[in-house]
Amino acid sequence: MKAVAHASLKRLRTDHIDLFYQHRVDLDVPIEDVAGAVKELIAGGKVRHFGMSEAAVQTIRRAHAIQPVTAVQSEYSLFYCGPEADLLPALEELGIGFVPFSPLGAGSLTGKIDENTKLDPTDFRNMVPRFSPEARKARHAAIPRLINPTPITATALSLCALLVISASSGFLEVELYWARRKPRVSRIRSNVAGTPCGQAKGVMRFDDPDNKHYR
Repeated sequence: MKAVAHASLKRLRTDHIDLFYQHRVDLDVPIEDVAGAVKELIAGGKVRHFGMSEAAVQTIRRAHAIQPVTAVQSEYSLFYCGPEADLLPALEELGIGFVPFSPLGAGSLTGKIDENTKLDPTDFRNMVPRFSPEARKARHAAIPRLINPTPITATALSLCALLVISASSGFLEVELYWARRKPRVSRIRSNVAGTPCGQAKGVMRFDDPDNKHYR
């Protein structure tokens, strides 16, 4: 971790890193050692905050006991709702911020990807069952039910939905600047507030039992 941090500082031409992530847990290195190394980097002024990526709750707790974790990133969208079960409650308890990645379901919630969309041969989605042509066709067909009757794009609604769901759970209170300026956002809130992730406007959940291969 220290070597990576110093290499990053050199590449970035800066004297400190604001948020230094362990980007995926290394199962061969005890998390206590990782957190301890970051703690020393923070004490030395090289790093200001410690972040983790896609870590299990117990791993986060162990790391947090050595060096307080500032943020955890994990996939979260109307397409994948896994963090709601255990991760979000634990982060709320510990006072750790949450950074959702792929909030648009790796493109699935934009309304622009269907079974005919050609993916580059190197695209990771080719290896994931929930991005098969059949799965993409089913999701694309559901997009109109997600956005109607709100005159807004699927992309904007998906992002707003995460904010509303998070705020209603008491975990995260965030507003988008542009959203505050749009009267139609009140209709978005009425569509998604209080509903579980992935079920807004009756749209089916897209959690995939094969998701373990992705995460």
